[in-house]
Amino acid sequence: GHGCVLTHRGAIVTRRYLLWLEHKGHLPQGTGAVVHAGLVSDDPEALHVRTAAKVDAELAVGLRQPLVDYLGWAICERGLARVSVKAIVRVGLTLCRHLARAGHESFTKLRPSHLDEVVATLVSAPLDDLLRRRRQVGAVHSVLRGILRYLFRHHRITRDLAATLTSPPCYGARKLPTI
Repeated sequence: GHGCVLTHRGAIVTRRYLLWLEHKGHLPQGTGAVVHAGLVSDDPEALHVRTAAKVDAELAVGLRQPLVDYLGWAICERGLARVSVKAIVRVGLTLCRHLARAGHESFTKLRPSHLDEVVATLVSAPLDDLLRRRRQVGAVHSVLRGILRYLFRHHRITRDLAATLTSPPCYGARKLPTI
């Protein structure tokens, strides 16, 4: 027959839905662990422990703990895949280290200028590859928005700085049409 073929995105959405059903008690534990299309996910708690261990222990508690809490929420509540968690760790650690170098021990003095500096640090595409740079900025902004919204909702920052991040447009066709 025509087997069911799930795209990678479809597998992620299916996994999140299964994890939500597990969390609500409608499915037995472990149902969301196996994802179609040959993708096998980690146990959320084990993934959280591994990623929390990657967060620098020498960071101030006011920087480290909110990031670890956000990772736990993203993994256990949202059911994010390992690749998404890896991006959160990379961006979150860069943000925390930047604030620590500036002498901050918490997120309370976080400003949009700090965010711009973090984004500039994480974008690696050459200046002449505008589309690739725009995509990288958009990806970093997406991760930062998630972190900032979490920090605002949990009263770690007093202003929702996620609204200050506006990503540049990325058009697939960079050249004008021939006709």
